[in-house]
Amino acid sequence: MGSRNLGKNPGLKRSVSSLTSRINTWSSSKPSSPVRKKAKSAKPDVKNLETAIASDLEREEVFSTPWYQLYGPRTVIEVCLHKKKVTEVSEALQKLLQGESDTRILLLTGPSGCCKSTIVRQLANELIPKYRTTGSNSLSVKHHGDCNVIEFENDANANGISYMTEFQEFLTQAKYRSGPNLSLILVEDLPNIFHPGTRKAFQDQLLQWLYMSSDALPPLVICLTECEIDHEDNKPNAFGVDYSLTAESILGKEILSHSRLKRIKFNPINTTLMKKTLMNLCIKNKATLMSTNKWSEKERVINEVARSTGDIRSGIMILQFWATSSMDTPLPVRESFVSYFHAMGKVLHGSKDFEDDNEMINTLITNSKGHLSHENFSLGILENYSSFNKGRFTVKDAWEVTNSLSESDVMRTVPESLEYCMRKVRYTMGKARYEERTHGKASFPREWKIALAQNEFKIKCEDYVNVSMYKYVEPRQFRDISLQYAFYDPLIKKARYYKQKSLLEYIAQVNGAPNQTLRGIQVDPRIDVLGRIGGEISLVNNQDNEIFEDDHRSIARQSIENLKKSRDVKLQELIELHELRMGEDVELESEEIDDDPIIDSDENASTSNILEDDDSIFEILSQKLPKINVNTSINESLSDSDLEHL
Repeated sequence: MGSRNLGKNPGLKRSVSSLTSRINTWSSSKPSSPVRKKAKSAKPDVKNLETAIASDLEREEVFSTPWYQLYGPRTVIEVCLHKKKVTEVSEALQKLLQGESDTRILLLTGPSGCCKSTIVRQLANELIPKYRTTGSNSLSVKHHGDCNVIEFENDANANGISYMTEFQEFLTQAKYRSGPNLSLILVEDLPNIFHPGTRKAFQDQLLQWLYMSSDALPPLVICLTECEIDHEDNKPNAFGVDYSLTAESILGKEILSHSRLKRIKFNPINTTLMKKTLMNLCIKNKATLMSTNKWSEKERVINEVARSTGDIRSGIMILQFWATSSMDTPLPVRESFVSYFHAMGKVLHGSKDFEDDNEMINTLITNSKGHLSHENFSLGILENYSSFNKGRFTVKDAWEVTNSLSESDVMRTVPESLEYCMRKVRYTMGKARYEERTHGKASFPREWKIALAQNEFKIKCEDYVNVSMYKYVEPRQFRDISLQYAFYDPLIKKARYYKQKSLLEYIAQVNGAPNQTLRGIQVDPRIDVLGRIGGEISLVNNQDNEIFEDDHRSIARQSIENLKKSRDVKLQELIELHELRMGEDVELESEEIDDDPIIDSDENASTSNILEDDDSIFEILSQKLPKINVNTSINESLSDSDLEHL
């Protein structure tokens, strides 16, 4: 043997060859034997083996694949959603596809796992083919079904471009998906809305879509998941994109109030639909539950999951985790998002999900730290407690609610002051039992409107001070303006302005244009304040939706900037007018010193009295006819007495 064969094992090769020859010799022999009979019976074992392998693969798929994907709905009927909400979304989409509505964007908002995008995809698979005759062009996006839904996916990092550039290109291509190329445009992936510039650019793109001149646009559906962001600082007045991801904080008031946007709000999945869906999954996976000895406990777990969460996706994952685990582990329940008005309603009207109000308050405090700031929530209770049973409750109940708010304000420095207020209000409203409870609509506190009005009043007062100082040389204090001049002085100026117009008309007909000095003392509607400072006295209207920091700042900034700009422009004009008047006064004084006529004291006194009575001058001159230059001829035949009367 050479060196090349040192590493080989001839014994093993020989044994394998001899085993192969023996198998071939035995297989070709005719006589029957127990071994051969056993070989014949191996075919059924192969079928059993295939069945076992298929069962193992199916079992592995059940354990590894999420159930919400494995058993996802295939039709609209299978979607875990209330029939009324399905009808509402279906009617909105049909109006968009038929062109019966001016709506450009359909906005679906709600918590996570309430079937927003699921119902859109299933409805699109049913409705889009009815209005499209041919296939559509391909886009570099994700396709669902037969191109019925075109969904935007943020691949900016992979493509090396910014999110807004890719989103702009997506909308540019998507606007041609109409007619025979009809598709539903779905947007779920949002940009970094925490960056103010990116959020503003995203809003601008949506506004361009809303104001686009083309009428043949495909339906654009935006599914926005609302949630609350926990913060360790527990900052009061926590309203904004940093604390609550909602349509108001992300899109802003201008988009939400646009006439071409329709918003449909989704609620968490109710307990009945949640139980029904989870029970169907347990029936489909009965073998898995039986293998883990958990079939008998399925109803208890389903009730607990359905009561603790309204997220259908989270509920299915919790059920799968419990069903496939070998040990009896506690259920990991995901906290549900509670909006501001939802939290307010729980405190005022209670909750059917909790038999004990104290337990409900504890859960609310744990899950709604962002909303339960002392100022906003206590003002919300004060704003909405009168809506309980549409105001049909006793005066004593109202007194107890307002008294608890007062006690809470006194204890502001104590961390438990708001919790004390919530528990006492819930206890008071819980005692008020009525046969039929119908509650009014909740409103956001009007405090922000009052604060905005106060800031506007201060700027208008500064403007009034400038006019009084530079034009009339009359300094005013803020306290006097608030108590007296803010109302009476504009009223007097307005009355003088109407009298002044007749005076100026008379002067124009008699002497021509008035001089610059007269212009300086007359009432100018561009400069003088002719309306009540702070506006007319009226009620502050209710606000039906939440006002977040972005919208509040935008409204306040726009209003305050306009007032400041108007004030500064007017101040510059007042300074120039004041300097001009001062120069003319100096010239007039020098002329009066040179030519100072001697006037009788009585005549001087009477003249000064007439000049002081401004209203008398206005009335006399406005009623006196202007002098008309007419050449009249005198009849020489008239007597001397007749001439004296002329």
